[in-house]
Amino acid sequence: MKIQLVFFIKKKMVLLIMVFLILSYTALAPAQVTDNSLEDEKVVTEQFSQFLEELRKDLKIPGLSAAIVKDENVIWSGGFGYADKERKIRATPETSYYLASLTKTFTSTVILQLVEQGKLDLDAPIATFGIRVNSPGVITVRHLLSHTSEGQPGTAYRYNGYRFSFLGQVIKRASGKSFTELLTENILKPLNMTSTAPNITKRRDTNIQFAHVYEKLAQPYGLDRDGHVVEGRYHTSFSVSGGLISTVLDMAKYDVAISQNKLLRPETQEMAFTPFVSSAGERLPYGLGWFTQEYNDVRLIWHYGLYSPSISTLILKVPDEKMTLIVFANMDSLSRPFPLGAGDVLTSPVAVTFFKMFIYPRKTGKDLATINWKSAADVIIPRLEQEEDEQAIELYKRELMSYWHVYRSMDQREIASGLMKAYTKFFSKEKPTEYQDQPVIAEINRVGNEEYRVVEFTLERDTLVRICGIAEGNRRGMYDYGGIENTHTGELVWLMDYKGTIHAGGTTSNRFVNKVISLPQGTYRLHFKTDANHSFERWMSFPPDHSFWGISLYEEGLPGTGDVTGSPQPAIIIPPEEITPSQRLLDSAITGQRQESMVDPILELIMIICGVIFLLAIIIWPVGAAIRFFNSRKSMAARIPKKKSRLSAAVTYIAWMNGALGLFYLAVAIVRGALEFYLTNGFDDTQAFDVKLIFMIIPFASACISILLVGFTFLAWKKRSRSSIGRWFYTLFTAASIVFVLVCHHYYFMLYA
Repeated sequence: MKIQLVFFIKKKMVLLIMVFLILSYTALAPAQVTDNSLEDEKVVTEQFSQFLEELRKDLKIPGLSAAIVKDENVIWSGGFGYADKERKIRATPETSYYLASLTKTFTSTVILQLVEQGKLDLDAPIATFGIRVNSPGVITVRHLLSHTSEGQPGTAYRYNGYRFSFLGQVIKRASGKSFTELLTENILKPLNMTSTAPNITKRRDTNIQFAHVYEKLAQPYGLDRDGHVVEGRYHTSFSVSGGLISTVLDMAKYDVAISQNKLLRPETQEMAFTPFVSSAGERLPYGLGWFTQEYNDVRLIWHYGLYSPSISTLILKVPDEKMTLIVFANMDSLSRPFPLGAGDVLTSPVAVTFFKMFIYPRKTGKDLATINWKSAADVIIPRLEQEEDEQAIELYKRELMSYWHVYRSMDQREIASGLMKAYTKFFSKEKPTEYQDQPVIAEINRVGNEEYRVVEFTLERDTLVRICGIAEGNRRGMYDYGGIENTHTGELVWLMDYKGTIHAGGTTSNRFVNKVISLPQGTYRLHFKTDANHSFERWMSFPPDHSFWGISLYEEGLPGTGDVTGSPQPAIIIPPEEITPSQRLLDSAITGQRQESMVDPILELIMIICGVIFLLAIIIWPVGAAIRFFNSRKSMAARIPKKKSRLSAAVTYIAWMNGALGLFYLAVAIVRGALEFYLTNGFDDTQAFDVKLIFMIIPFASACISILLVGFTFLAWKKRSRSSIGRWFYTLFTAASIVFVLVCHHYYFMLYA
């Protein structure tokens, strides 16, 4: 009986174990789902690969390489086209490319490593590192790293690779080592990035350790004026702003190391990925060495590279999904056609398609249908109308816009025109819905190119007026703009200013103003002016979200109350032919908003006048010397004694040299824009010699010569050794030399202020 009982218990235990195993297998069933998801992922990567090949052909890019990183592993990589067309060498994931501005992300890492080591303070003024920039405020390392150093530091984002390059001197002064040394020691070697190297120098023998990188370097290409692929060129410098060479697989190593916090502590890396907040509280599109944005609650960390005609690169990180896209090309078409510098990565068809294929399905649980953007507008619009999800529609909108840039840049006007037509009909609305039913005081709308319109209106009592307008502008100022004139005083009481606008949809230059002002009882004129491009139905790029181009004024109520005032007098439209020049107040009013030149126009005119005098002297003196030479020959033939004046000859040559120096200075400083450039952007030790040569050594030499000229001029008048005309011209030349030197030294002190 005991034996039977034991046998029964053992039998039950076996059954229990079998049930447990079955349940365990059931619990592990998701592993089969993972297999399916891997299969789905393979399908998507194949579709994305097909897309890249089609886009490469559309953009006429000879060679392109790409890689996708997911969960810190490279899940796909590929090469498309040719790294070298002539030698028929295919592009592969191991092909080397110039990174251009993707180098800035490495600079960010090196800088932040110095911060962690306590060797550098991001808020230290750059002047402490020997960098001189003419600025209304104190520029710090943080401002350079975030592209917020222009104007009043910290107020606005303006991408400036030249100023970013000053960080090389910051690194050198803070660490005692060059950027190349720290990059190699702290990033390239630890991550075994053996296919990454600094730019090629003229002395190839110094780069033997990177020889294999150069051997696999893709050949540069570009497009000629007819759109044909021709031989291109690479730049031959290396700095913190650009010049690194790498492969997509080596860049993937760098990306994985960032995700694993191997290079920086998590909180430090987060600093780089956090948008810079301006002094006005605005979140800007750049962090510390990285672009950063959010789209539909998805965080996008990215950077692009561009150096025409042969370099374009992109890295896009989606931290929430642990995915990264890396794409390099040997022509600039991957970046040049798209306004990436404005801070929106989804203007690139590569980025928006990656988002559509890999990120959107993971966020929403559904796929988006593919639309052939080469189709006619009447084919595209019904496809868009089938979609009801707002996020999907917005993604299609961005995809359409990116493809418009593709076909417009490749001069495929018919396709681009069809896309613009589809965009305008489907996405552009009449007016913002909140204003459609409000009574209009005065309105100017649908303004075309090079128009000036005026509408007169009368307010019967003090009124709060809401101004709603859409026009073209950028950080340098407004190009289409409006204003309100008080007819009693003839003065503008309001003028459209870029700082008071927001993006109106479409291209970034579409600006929307929505402002309330108080206007006393009286008669006013509403003005609106456009320039020669980008206006209603003459769009150079994408129109605003609302098919409105001009300004509308609405009743807002009495000051201090919520009451509406009652109807104002009907507005009077002034015909364009009756607008007198004196009424065109906007013609001169907007100039003050434009970015002013750092070179004073009066001083520039004075320098040009001096240059004309120098030029005349340089022409006249050789002619005079030739005449004297022939006269001397005649004198010798006639055996007339020759009067030699070594002093006169010396004075002539000295004056001629001074004129030549002055013309050289003008050619470089004014004509070539060196003065404006250095006054605007500043300089560091690498540019210091050029600055001293142009703005100190040459003016100093001119000053010394001018002192001599003053003495010679005095002697010429005292001894009357020259003709009256000659003495006056000599005096004029000497005066011009003195004035020229004073202006030169004025700008020298500005540069070294």
